[in-house]
Amino acid sequence: MDVFNKRIILIIMKTLLCIILFVISFNITAFELRYNCGGKFETLKTMTFSDNSKYFDFKNEGTCTDNLGNYNYYLCFGLFETKSDNIIRNSFICEQTFQDQSKIWARVERNKNTERSASIGKQIIVDATGKWKTLIGTECTYGIKTLDHNIETSFSFSSHKCTITKEQKAIISD
Repeated sequence: MDVFNKRIILIIMKTLLCIILFVISFNITAFELRYNCGGKFETLKTMTFSDNSKYFDFKNEGTCTDNLGNYNYYLCFGLFETKSDNIIRNSFICEQTFQDQSKIWARVERNKNTERSASIGKQIIVDATGKWKTLIGTECTYGIKTLDHNIETSFSFSSHKCTITKEQKAIISD
C-alpha cells in the first residue's frame, strides 16, 4: 500500500470518528418529550367548491399528558382545504394550558396530501409563559387519528414527540 492510499484511509477513519462522536454527544444531550392527547374535533363551517374540494373551519379541544408528569387542556382553531379527503392546505394554532396555568402556543401544520382522518405533521412552539418559555422555537412531530371525521363533531387522538435538551427537560420537570 502506497503512502497516498494510507493517507486516504487515515482521512476516512478520522471523518468517521468525528461523525460517531457527534452522534453520541447529540444523544447524550437530547431528551425526547412525548405526550398523548385526546379530544373533540368540531367542524364549524364547510364550503364545497365546484370541483368537490372542500374548505373546513374547525375547532379541536381536549387534554394531554406527557412523559414528565405534566398535563394540559388544549384548544386549537384552524382550517383545512381538501380534495378527495386529502389535505391540500391547512393552517392552525393551538393553545395549551398546563396544571400551573402556564401556557404554550404552537403553529401546527399537517403534511399535505395526507388524509384528513389520519395524518402526520409538525408543530412549532411560537410563544409560552412560565417554565415553558424554554421551549420557544422547538419543533415537534405528531400523528393524529380522527374518528368519524365526516360528521360535524368527532373525536381525535394524537401522539407528539419533541427532541429537547437535558437543560430544557430540567426546567420543565419542576
